[in-house]
Amino acid sequence: MNVEYYDIAANPGGKLAFIGTLTDSDVGGKGTALSVRHTQDGLLGGGNSLWLQFAQGSAGLNSNYGNLAADSRTKSWRIVDGFNWQQGPFGGQAFALWGQQRSPDAITGEILKQTDTSLGGRISYALTKNFKLLAELGHSEIKPEGQETQKLTKFTFAPTLSTGPGFWNRPELRLYVTHAKWNAAAGNVTGKAAFDGKTSGTSYGAQVEIWY
Repeated sequence: MNVEYYDIAANPGGKLAFIGTLTDSDVGGKGTALSVRHTQDGLLGGGNSLWLQFAQGSAGLNSNYGNLAADSRTKSWRIVDGFNWQQGPFGGQAFALWGQQRSPDAITGEILKQTDTSLGGRISYALTKNFKLLAELGHSEIKPEGQETQKLTKFTFAPTLSTGPGFWNRPELRLYVTHAKWNAAAGNVTGKAAFDGKTSGTSYGAQVEIWY
């Protein structure tokens, strides 16, 4: 069950939203979660969105179920900030995430900690009304307690056909090339056998994005 209270005026151009979640699982137990969001409009032609989130038990940080078997000893929290802008032909989006989870080990029952961090962004530059260049760079790390940190960095370049020059104009048809590097602790992040035992790779292709 979710309860939402949103569009609360907080400051000029800024609003607050609260999302509460209650879950009940036959496999594990009950769960609770709370998300607080602050949005700020009118920043460089775009805006900023800041999330503070907490979840316990079978509830997830996404205001839904998490691990159905989790009990009240499982706790997660994270801070996420996203900023987007549009200045003439130049637009983009940047984000940062820090999160942590504490949960019992399946064998020993010891409470173990995992810390997640991500930083990245995408920029867009319109050369004409219907053609723009996109570039994206991101880095993520996962640090399980007592284990080596898993790391992934990727860069994408994509010439793009679009219905307009703005960053959010859709539909878009992108021809992309992506190069990624990761460490051995991360394993094969691609999930493809061709990259088994490797710590870098390049892929390319076409992508269509549309929404209504």
